[in-house]
Amino acid sequence: MRRVSWLVAACAAAHVLAAQGTQPGVVVENTSTENGVRISGAPLYYAGHTTRWVVGERSRIDGVWHGAPLQPQDAYSIRRDSGAESLVVIPSTRTVRVQNSVVSEAVARSKGHLMNITRYDVTALGAGERILGHATQRYRMVRRRDVTQGLGMPTTRMSEETTIWLAMDQTDPVIAAAMRHTALAPNLKERPRGIVLRSTTVIRNAAGGPSMESSSIATRLALVAIDTMKFVPPAGYKRVGQEDLRRERSAHVDSLFRSQRAKDRTAEAHQRAWLDSNGVRIQTGTRKP
Repeated sequence: MRRVSWLVAACAAAHVLAAQGTQPGVVVENTSTENGVRISGAPLYYAGHTTRWVVGERSRIDGVWHGAPLQPQDAYSIRRDSGAESLVVIPSTRTVRVQNSVVSEAVARSKGHLMNITRYDVTALGAGERILGHATQRYRMVRRRDVTQGLGMPTTRMSEETTIWLAMDQTDPVIAAAMRHTALAPNLKERPRGIVLRSTTVIRNAAGGPSMESSSIATRLALVAIDTMKFVPPAGYKRVGQEDLRRERSAHVDSLFRSQRAKDRTAEAHQRAWLDSNGVRIQTGTRKP
């Protein structure tokens, strides 16, 4: 009788999950820091907490811009398949930024902005410490890149060194299930499959000095029932394409150079903060009127 009652309860619970549109998936919470070393002025420093929800090839990252100055703190990103397109949803402005890596690369190449990976090395470093109770293996990944900022500009050689603590023991039931629910991104095919629970990254310029340092550690890893609506942007939001974003960034660059010519340091600092938040690094010098 007890077994029949348990089966009835289990079936009822499964029915409720189906009715609510939930699916089994993985949630990973991370605490991250980033220290961007600027050519002039104080270093750019971010610190934030992100939550990543994954069901197969669908994923969502809450807190995607947490800690970044002048960026909406309620923004989250969505990737619904392994294709090139991703979305950044901003509830406070009721907008959805559409990002396409193929289009971005084509536009960048047309303007002479090139970033070619000349070498990618992966080295096993042996066992790492247990994180959240899970065994890890450490790997060092080194990317060497040639970067050109624009047509006629010189090429700069940079290196990116990342050390990861990878949970990959499939006798661990949580890790085995998490790996089933997490697809490995195509650009990471060089490294073993597993769940990254900690990472440190240093990007170095041609002179060998660090230009950016970051670290991240998982504070929670769990198998949960995930509402599939997490991967669907709200209805009625305005879609903003990459050309719109390009015009917005260009307007801020123009404002930056105007403030430099006017020697308005407050306005210049404001524009630099916005551009830094949007991944645009402007060095010294001014644009001609």
